[in-house]
Amino acid sequence: MRILIVDDDEIFCRFLVEVFEGMGMQTAWTTSGLAGYAMITEQNFDLCIIDFRMPLILGTDLVEAIREDCPHVKIILLAWRNPTALPEEPLDVLLDLLRGHAVARRDRDHGQEEDRANHR
Repeated sequence: MRILIVDDDEIFCRFLVEVFEGMGMQTAWTTSGLAGYAMITEQNFDLCIIDFRMPLILGTDLVEAIREDCPHVKIILLAWRNPTALPEEPLDVLLDLLRGHAVARRDRDHGQEEDRANHR
C-alpha cells in the first residue's frame, strides 16, 4: 500500500511515516496541502491521510479535489488538536483502518461517529 501523508506538522508526518513503514507500507509526506494535491494527482497512491487544518487550504477542500480528480484514492481526514501527543486510542483506530479491521466515518446527517466492522 502506498500512503501519502499531508499535514503541516512535520513531526507528526515523520511519526506516521515511521509507523507505516514499520508495517511494510510505502509512504510519502508533505507539509503543504497544495503540494499534496500535486503529489496525489501525479503519483499512484492508495491512501491519503490529510490534516483538517492547514495553511492555504482546508483539509476538506483538499478531500473534495482529490475525490473529484482521483476517485480511487481512499482518504482519512484527521482533526487532532495536538498530534504530537496522540492518545493511544485514536492511533489504534487509525492503525485498524489501515489494517482493514474497521471503517470509521462521520454520519453527516446526524453528526454522530459510527464504527463498523469491515470483514473482507
